[in-house]
Amino acid sequence: MTGGDRMFHHGYAAAYSAHLRPFLLRGDERLTIVEIGILKGTGLALWSALFPNADIIGLDIDLSHTEGNLDFLKSRGAFANRPPELHIFDQLEHGPSRIAEILRGRKIDLCIDDGYHSKRAILKTAEAVFPHLAPRLRMTPSCLCS
Repeated sequence: MTGGDRMFHHGYAAAYSAHLRPFLLRGDERLTIVEIGILKGTGLALWSALFPNADIIGLDIDLSHTEGNLDFLKSRGAFANRPPELHIFDQLEHGPSRIAEILRGRKIDLCIDDGYHSKRAILKTAEAVFPHLAPRLRMTPSCLCS
C-alpha cells in the first residue's frame, strides 16, 4: 500500500509523456479521466495537476485507502480545482452499466487501468469501458501495458 510506484519503480514517465502529449496540447478543454485501481490516490493527484479542468474519476474495489489519504494529498496541493469523484468498481463483477451510472452521460477521454493485473480483469474492464470511450478514442486506441 505504498502507492506512487509508476514513475520511479516502473519507469512509466517516458511512456506517459509520449501518450499524454496530445491531451496536454488541448489546453483548457474539459476532459473526463478515469483511473481504475487507485490505491492511495496518488495517480488521481497526478492527473489533477496535469489536467486541472478535468473531471477526475477514481474507481476501486476498496476506497478506504484513498479516502484515508485524501487529506494528506490535499495538504500537498492536490485537487486544488475540485476533488476527484470516487466510486466502488469491481473489475471482475461490474460491467458497462456500472460505468454508465458513474459517468452520467460523459464520455471517457483518458482511461488508466492500474487495477487487478489478471487477464480476466483486464479484459472485463476493457469490455466495461469501451462503449463509454470518447468516439475519437474508440477509433485510435492507445495502450500502456506492463
